Amino acid sequence: IIYRKSMSDSSSKCPVSFTVVSPHGLISTASNPELHTKQDINDEQLNQNEKLLTSSVFPFQRSIPSEPPIEYNRLRAEQPIYRATLMNGDQTWLITRFGDVCLVLGDDENFSKVRNYPNFSQQSDQDIFNTDEEHIGLLNMDPTKHIIYREIIEKEFSIDRIKEYEPRIKNIVDDLLNELSNQTPPIDFVSQFAIKVPSFIMYDILTINKIDHEFLTSRNRINNKLDETQTTHQEFLEYINRLVTNKKETPGSDLISRLITEQLRPGRINEKELISIISLLLQGANESMKNLICLGIISLLENSEQYNRLRENLSLIDAAVEEILRYHTGLSFITHRLTVKDVEISGQMIKTGEILFALNASANRDEKVFTDSDRFDIFRPPQHHLSFGYGAHQCIAMHFVRAQLKTVLLTIFQRLPNLKLAQSIDDIQFVNEPNKDIGVKKMLVTW
Repeated sequence: IIYRKSMSDSSSKCPVSFTVVSPHGLISTASNPELHTKQDINDEQLNQNEKLLTSSVFPFQRSIPSEPPIEYNRLRAEQPIYRATLMNGDQTWLITRFGDVCLVLGDDENFSKVRNYPNFSQQSDQDIFNTDEEHIGLLNMDPTKHIIYREIIEKEFSIDRIKEYEPRIKNIVDDLLNELSNQTPPIDFVSQFAIKVPSFIMYDILTINKIDHEFLTSRNRINNKLDETQTTHQEFLEYINRLVTNKKETPGSDLISRLITEQLRPGRINEKELISIISLLLQGANESMKNLICLGIISLLENSEQYNRLRENLSLIDAAVEEILRYHTGLSFITHRLTVKDVEISGQMIKTGEILFALNASANRDEKVFTDSDRFDIFRPPQHHLSFGYGAHQCIAMHFVRAQLKTVLLTIFQRLPNLKLAQSIDDIQFVNEPNKDIGVKKMLVTW
């Protein structure tokens, strides 16, 4: 028995359709209906993969550190639903085309984010959010629970709230550029500016005392490298506990005080959940935001004609921000799912209990959606990208990210109009571990 389901979201331009197969039905539209067992499907797929790519081990090594793996291009063209082997030996499916990625991320009935489902092993070492009973793990919830906690945080990052934050964001960026411009170039743009921007902005929103900034920033670096010790993590949680205690005693108008007043005291959340939310806010996307700032600046400086036209016509700033987001997709390893029902995607059967990665970084380079997709172009027509995901788990802080990136660019244009790289692209230190997102460790600039 085959149940056909379709989804279409005109606002996001993600029309997709797929087939759900009942547990007792036959697969009548699969790519090879002769195969009915998981092992047979896996064996055939892996044999095909050996012929398609040099290596079927995922994540793939990037041949150009600042670009997505070239394997994505070939997979979109020749085998968009691809059976790969993870570094730990487990098997996974890779979903590489725009429409198919939308399908998976928008379907919460057939794909799950919950990690305690059977067969949902640790697939990526980039998951910094705990999922034990004492922590929320907001990124790893299915909608029933996810929506409850999402609504608590979402209004703090609404468009109206971001407008309130914008002057504070501008002041922090100005202060950091003051510190940077007082130094003698060349300087490391990463350590002296980009890495501080998202952290210091969140510290301000949470009204974290300045004397604690270095402590928290160092813990964020440890967490993002995922080599923290239990002692270090415990110190971090103890700090948040003290912070909550202080806010209870002397509440203000800040975000934490609002969470205590509006959510904790009425019993909508408990204290452990509050601590987990604050931990998420402090750790959430600092590394990703830092990388977007650096990679965006690199792309603009490398495309001088676009850079000059943007500085001359600041009405292009929103388009430039969207192109940076599309071209340099951050957090590209958190869009994994567990299949909870047999589902056919683009002619390939995905069986119950199998893991897949809906690769938004590949979808954002889909040639059928974005003309000349591997070219950075701030003048391309507006088009929905998947850098913030899609569906129920779409990034809560997407307006916040846009506001930060926009403010950074506009302030740099004003304060450092002659900013340029002080080294060649080849000499920039990029993050090049295959299981980590594209990022920048060190880049020298002058002005």
